[in-house]
Amino acid sequence: MHSPSVGFSRMAPSRGAEGPKDHFAKRHRALVAEVLGGDRYRAYKSFAKSVDEVMLAYGWAPVRRDLLRAARSWPELEDWMWSWVHDIGPLDQLNGTRLKAGDDALPRAQQPLPFVACPDALKSHLDQRQGRCEASLQEPGLHGAKLKVLSRLQNPWDGLPVFVERPAGAMDNNTAERALRTPVVGRKNYYGSGRVWSAPLAAMMVSVRQTILLWGLPPHHWLPAFLQAGADQGGKSPEDLSVLLPWQMTPARRAELTRPVPLTLPPRGDPAVPNTS
Repeated sequence: MHSPSVGFSRMAPSRGAEGPKDHFAKRHRALVAEVLGGDRYRAYKSFAKSVDEVMLAYGWAPVRRDLLRAARSWPELEDWMWSWVHDIGPLDQLNGTRLKAGDDALPRAQQPLPFVACPDALKSHLDQRQGRCEASLQEPGLHGAKLKVLSRLQNPWDGLPVFVERPAGAMDNNTAERALRTPVVGRKNYYGSGRVWSAPLAAMMVSVRQTILLWGLPPHHWLPAFLQAGADQGGKSPEDLSVLLPWQMTPARRAELTRPVPLTLPPRGDPAVPNTS
């Protein structure tokens, strides 16, 4: 799971809907219309249907992948598939223009004109794409590869335009996928891979690293500070976490952890210092 302030990884016994249901069971009840971004995996659909306050948002990256995969598999349909890829391109440009013009500190009513005007252009472009999809599905003798791509596009359509009204959500919604790639590959190579005890440990360390990076702090600065604080407490968890939690630490503390760690070298002539001259 990946939010604007925390990256969180957990090991689950299956890929079913129980994983996200358990994770979000303790979410803050004051939050309404939460947006859950993900791909078209059916477990996410099952979870979203069970929770009224959650809005499921799909990314456009899987749509492109479907089109490119079909173009490689069916060379005679390559031009048709690429025409769809090119049709999706303006969405990236319009949304990118909007995000550059917007100011996160301002409410929607006070946003600059380019930010306010872009949603109408995005909606118009999306309506055209949806209309083309529906018209193509009505064509007689539609090629099976086209039918498969268009059906996968039409089925989750309600989740594809969510980014228009909620610009905080990524259009491609693949932030969590990118964050997950390294630990997934690493689990095949890390020491302890295949052991149950190492799985929660790996998930915990990945969560810490992702969160620290999200706040712009170097993990190799933060982790020694955490370990030293624990050592100062006699091997126990530090009592004062405000100097370690990115969302609680002061700007001065954050700047301190960003600076290079000072090194203390033994005096010259010390036997512990090798002679490199």
